[in-house]
Amino acid sequence: MCHLPSGKLEERRSPISQNRAKVAFLRGTLPSVWNVQGLGVFANDNCSLSPDLPLAFVTLPDLGYWLRTQRDRHAKSGNPNINVRAAWSVVRLSVDDPTGSALSAHRHKVAGDSSVNI
Repeated sequence: MCHLPSGKLEERRSPISQNRAKVAFLRGTLPSVWNVQGLGVFANDNCSLSPDLPLAFVTLPDLGYWLRTQRDRHAKSGNPNINVRAAWSVVRLSVDDPTGSALSAHRHKVAGDSSVNI
């Protein structure tokens, strides 16, 4: 639920459930030592999240803090750093989109549906 300034509640689909298939794909594609997590980011500035929600739900202003805590946790874990270029290459090889046009179309669709920039 998104609490709008007018006091009205607006029901929203869970970002975690929206991303479940994507997270499963990445977990199945990338090495298991790489910690793939789902995160629900509510980009609408009018949303206020219940403190009872899982920590995997954040608002856009809280995203930077969440990322810093995850970076700190990773640094203390002793796990190897993730080679993002290598991960991206593995993902690209696993998807039938040789020109990148499907990815570009998806990014523009998502950008049109939210206040988050491409």
